[in-house]
Amino acid sequence: EAYIAQRQQDMENTGDQSIQFELTSLNQALMMLEQRTQDLRTAENVAMQSIPMIKTMEFSNYNLVRKINSAFIVTLPVFKQALAQAILLKRQKIQAESIAELDKKTNEMLLKNAQNTVDVSKMTAKMASGSSIQIETLEKTWATITNGIEETRRIQEDARKKREEDKVRLEAIKKEFQNRN
Repeated sequence: EAYIAQRQQDMENTGDQSIQFELTSLNQALMMLEQRTQDLRTAENVAMQSIPMIKTMEFSNYNLVRKINSAFIVTLPVFKQALAQAILLKRQKIQAESIAELDKKTNEMLLKNAQNTVDVSKMTAKMASGSSIQIETLEKTWATITNGIEETRRIQEDARKKREEDKVRLEAIKKEFQNRN
């Protein structure tokens, strides 16, 4: 910037316009230098912001390592113990439910057996207290037999009457035959 100011002064003092080309080149170089400086300042600022981020990541990594170590020392054994307890409790629950169901079925069977015993006992007592053949059955069989006998007599009587009628008719046919011949 000091050199550009000096060359500007030289151009004004001498009036030499060729210095103008040099000033243009110098101003462009100054602008590029300022941009590069700005880029470096930005990079420096990004680098400075990275320090707390790196420290935060370092602390997070430390906490993760601590948590992982804690998991191996505390969490996994506690988890295994809780899992084993859960399995044992589930088994106990299944066994308790099975025993309760067995008790229930046993009680039901006892009640059914008692009822069946009473039913069989009553049925046996009824059968043993009377005759194997009921009076009603004998009455029905006697009525059937007597009706059968009566019906048989009627049929025999009808057949006898029919034979008598047939005999008379046969005699009539025989007489008619003899009369024709």
